[in-house]
Amino acid sequence: MIVPDVNLLLYAMNYDSDQHEAAWTWWESAQHGPERIGLAWSVITAYIRLTTSPVVMPRPLSVEQATADARSWTESPLTDMLVPGSEHLHVMERLLDEAGNGGELTSDAHLAALAMENAGTVFSTDHDFARFPSIRWVNPLDR
Repeated sequence: MIVPDVNLLLYAMNYDSDQHEAAWTWWESAQHGPERIGLAWSVITAYIRLTTSPVVMPRPLSVEQATADARSWTESPLTDMLVPGSEHLHVMERLLDEAGNGGELTSDAHLAALAMENAGTVFSTDHDFARFPSIRWVNPLDR
């Protein structure tokens, strides 16, 4: 299962990003490939929050466009919406202990825990995921 981080979705949908073309190609391929996609609500809400912000985006999306993007992903037959299991907090705690830190890694640990609970691989350009040695993590733009 492919568990994308929000940064890849931002690059894929932001035409002003230097990473746009590579991220767009990867995301289009992932959405039409053989593997299931696991989306976290935290990623969806971050996508809407960031893409509609004029502070973050040179050309922010309207709320309607951002939610339309999200809806197209969440309603795909290849997409599973990931829900924390009963041991989610314990898994997150173990991951944060491995990393030796909480703070800004907490959101990453949440996504990593969701991936672990669903036998998924985190796909992200955020190298902080390397601080969690017990997860599978890939930066698809490094390929």
